[in-house]
This record gives sequence, structure tokens and C-alpha cells, in this order.
Amino acid sequence: VGVNKTLYSYMSYSKTANGPWSQPQSLAHVTGTNLAHVDLNLAPVIRADGSAEFWTRWNIWQADDWKNVSTYRDTGQAPDFLHDGIWEGEDPSLWIDQNGHYHIISHNGERGKTGTRGDCGRHMFSESGLAGTWRVPHTLKDDLGGCAYPRTNIPFEDGSIRSFYRRERPHLIFDNNIPVALSTAVVDSPSLTDRDASYSLIQLVAVHGHETMDIVTHLKSASDNFPETLFSLFS
Repeated sequence: VGVNKTLYSYMSYSKTANGPWSQPQSLAHVTGTNLAHVDLNLAPVIRADGSAEFWTRWNIWQADDWKNVSTYRDTGQAPDFLHDGIWEGEDPSLWIDQNGHYHIISHNGERGKTGTRGDCGRHMFSESGLAGTWRVPHTLKDDLGGCAYPRTNIPFEDGSIRSFYRRERPHLIFDNNIPVALSTAVVDSPSLTDRDASYSLIQLVAVHGHETMDIVTHLKSASDNFPETLFSLFS
């Protein structure tokens, strides 16, 4: 809010987090005039051939060369609304699994609500990654409220149960391209705790047919009270 306040999106890259970083390149030519000032929540995945796919808050972008923003193009809405597709929400995190299938997890739903339309994490998938092909796995309504991960009633290993006012910004932690843990940003529920502290929550992921990873031991050693197994992404 204020004069000349914008949320223009740019692309810059570096081999390390410490830089040096490339000159930022504007993405306004892809968003168009109406959305040029909007935070895109842009989530990329770079393919082996140097091409890339991106999720925004609304659409799928494609690029012939991830380093060259002039090749970036908006290809349309992601969900397959004819086959259980839903709006993707925000804060998407995009990856390609070992079978070449595309996945995202995101934060979606009516804030403060529960049930299948409530505020929680969503998981969508596509065999091709193309716009209009993204669907939702068939999740039982009573299984985490239809969510990929919930924000309420989260069990910890000491037997305690925690609910959070907000649980967003999901990112998976991988080991050899297998997801083993989920990192999210959470906010305590002010109405229950009188606290509004924000911090990172890491929770283990159940993956069928895959042995426990070394990273799991490492992550658990960093906390005396680690959340229990979260959810299953693959069968």
C-alpha cells in the first residue's frame, strides 16, 4: 500500500546462494499489463534439455531456455476442470518424479474453514505438465479432510496435537528424487495460544515402497519433538 508500490517479478540466477547473481530480468512481458505488478509465486522446474516449466498463481508457463526470459510464454490455466481439477491456490512447489510425471503442492482453500474446501495443502499432478491437464488425486474426504497436508490436528511424537492458524509456503525435501520431508511456514493460532509466532515446520513424508532415508535420521536428530508421518504421495 502506498505510492509507487509494486510487486513486479524478475528472474535472476546464481550457482550458489551467496552469488554472484545474474542481472535481474523482468517478467512483465509474460504477465501482461494487468498482472505486471502482481507477485506471481513463480515456481520453476528445469528439464534436462534446458527448457523449463513454471507455475504461477493461475497459469502454466513454458520456456525453451530457462536462462532466456524472452522464450517464456504463458500457456493457460493449469487445472483439468472436467476431471476433478481445482484451483491451484498459492505458494506452489513444482517437481518431476522418477517416472517423468509432474506434481505440485500448494496452499489452497477458504481460510479458517475445514473440510474438503478448507484452508490446507493441496497436491496436484499431470503426466505431461501441460496447461489444462492437472488433476487432484482421489483423496477420501475423511482422510486429512481431503487435504494433502492439514493445518489442524497435527500429531507430534510426544503425543501432543497442534493446530495452526496458517500453514503455507510448502516445499518438499528430496533424497535421490524421492520426497522424504515437507517444510512449511506456520503461524500459531492466536485464538488458542495468544501467540502469533511464525516459524518453519518440518514433517516426515510416507512414501510407499521406499526405505527410510539417511536424511530422516538427520532431521529427527535436530528436534526432540518431531511431527509424525505426514501423507503419501506415491503408490
